[in-house]
Amino acid sequence: MKIKKYIVKSVDEALSLIKKDLGSDAYILSTRQVKRQGALGLGSSKAVEVTAAVDNNPDPTLSAALLEKKYGGFVVGPQPESPAVNKDRPLPLAELRAELLPLQSEMEEIRLLLRQAGLDNSPGKTGLKGLFLECYLELLEREVEEALARKLIATLQQGSNGPGQPDRYDLRRKLFQVMVAALESPAPLKLARGQRKVVVLVGPTGVGKTTTIAKLASYFHLLEGYRAALLSLDSYRIGAEDHLRTYAEIIGLPFMPLRSRAELITALERFRDKDVLFVDTTGRGVGDQAELAAAADLLEALPEREKEIFLVLSATTRRSDLQRIMKGFSVFRPAKIVVAKLDETLAPGNVFSLKAGTDIPAAYFTTGQKVPGDIEVANPGKLVRMVLGDLN
Repeated sequence: MKIKKYIVKSVDEALSLIKKDLGSDAYILSTRQVKRQGALGLGSSKAVEVTAAVDNNPDPTLSAALLEKKYGGFVVGPQPESPAVNKDRPLPLAELRAELLPLQSEMEEIRLLLRQAGLDNSPGKTGLKGLFLECYLELLEREVEEALARKLIATLQQGSNGPGQPDRYDLRRKLFQVMVAALESPAPLKLARGQRKVVVLVGPTGVGKTTTIAKLASYFHLLEGYRAALLSLDSYRIGAEDHLRTYAEIIGLPFMPLRSRAELITALERFRDKDVLFVDTTGRGVGDQAELAAAADLLEALPEREKEIFLVLSATTRRSDLQRIMKGFSVFRPAKIVVAKLDETLAPGNVFSLKAGTDIPAAYFTTGQKVPGDIEVANPGKLVRMVLGDLN
């Protein structure tokens, strides 16, 4: 097996080099973001490290699942197993439910307090002192929206009406519970054999839709054994089709590019026997509402009972922009949210504020570039812990 590593500006650039060096039978084993040193050791820039391989003695019967067993996974060399996706218990929804169950009644009480809570909204009139003021100011530093931070602390005050100053540790624990209660329970994808789902990922350019589709497809096909296919409605972005096609070849799935409603309907008929179809779409900005409406209209060709639309958002996006994206992409009527690049932000208060203000549940967090791996069920406790940081 011949293995070669490339450090390039983009995956598309790597694909061209891989085809030239290793041929069309090569596989992408891993991708990850790195920093490339500048000339004379001065400065650095962001780059992508892509590891690819080609089998010198290819076996025509070798499927992607067997490839994984033969070479020990998609990542070359000994790698630490991802806690989110592993062969023993990937995407541990059962453990998550067990963690949240004991808090359920307490969370309901907190939700009631949240609905009743309120503080003076005028600037500089928080009415907070001591540890409550400290928590409030630190939430603002972590980019939690100001009105939401006031509401959370008001709820915390209502639940801490005992005599004397509250204990610092106890106050932090209660703040954690209040914030978790403000979020919807996670809603990961649920599949049943013989009951086909069509999962469509929509969102702005550059948020990681294609990589997220590859993560989901590899998990549900290779680790859960569902029959799947990959479809691409991304005909505008240069190299997007080749990118997803390469993932399809690695995972061992059929792939079909689509450019019209007629081709979409043809694909639905062709893959009638599959358990799930994963559909990638062109990234769009929120400024062109006509284009967004046209794309949403195209997806109306999908059967309503099978369709499930996921809106992919980047954790590195500013809070005001996240709100604009949510509003603009509402034309797709997304059922769930995927928060990508959670590993690339130090202050996810923007994501927390967005989630606390919408009834659309989060399905998954992505936390890196590894495929399969670096994806997990959207545990509200994890998001709150990241927001609180050393407050927790």
